[in-house]
Amino acid sequence: GGVCYTAICNFLDFPAGVTPFGTETCSKIDSFDDQGDYYLKLARDGVKSAKGMPIGVQIIGKPFKEEMV
Repeated sequence: GGVCYTAICNFLDFPAGVTPFGTETCSKIDSFDDQGDYYLKLARDGVKSAKGMPIGVQIIGKPFKEEMV
């Protein structure tokens, strides 16, 4: 599943890098108002199972600008 985020960058020859950002704590997820939306409720319930998982940020640059990434 993680390949779908990197395959397009590799195909288009865009430099990309990932840096760690933290871990999921789920500390405020129970107070999140899903406003009755099915997909927001589904996302809220999915986050509960992700407690302790790492969070990362992917940075994508222009072609041949690896040094900027």
